[in-house]
Amino acid sequence: MTKKIFVLLFSIAFVAIFQMDSYSADFAGPDTSPDGLQLRDFSVRGAQDPSRVGDNVKVSYKLKNVTQRTIVLDSRYGAFVGARWNSTTDANNRDFGYSHMGKILNPQQKVDIKVSRKLDAAGTWRFWPAYSISGKWGPFRWHEIVFDVVAGSTTSPPKPKTGR
Repeated sequence: MTKKIFVLLFSIAFVAIFQMDSYSADFAGPDTSPDGLQLRDFSVRGAQDPSRVGDNVKVSYKLKNVTQRTIVLDSRYGAFVGARWNSTTDANNRDFGYSHMGKILNPQQKVDIKVSRKLDAAGTWRFWPAYSISGKWGPFRWHEIVFDVVAGSTTSPPKPKTGR
């Protein structure tokens, strides 16, 4: 019995230690865009805080058609993650995760977006839920989540050899 308790406590401590440095930001919603798509459960997750070049970031969100009409996501872009690196404009576009291209959303129908990407540069990154309908983009920087990425290794440097 004592061994089981020790293993349980060790497991909890192990998980807590490795999740302490992770980055997480969320917008639970709901919020409805002018196009009639309701945003819920927008989340950005990084492996550590601060995130480093080479880390992966995971982004997820849900969109629901809250209109009484059919909405068709663009056949080229669909729903995706709007992303910018060191920019608040269209410069340094890093959009990714294009999905549900051409998807027909009937009233009350929803789609889930779950994607990830490698962070390839140090600086300020911005992420937001994005989509295109009939060649028109969703709201620019809609509930964006901003965080910094630093250069450098995520592991400790090797110890110097003494030559002895």
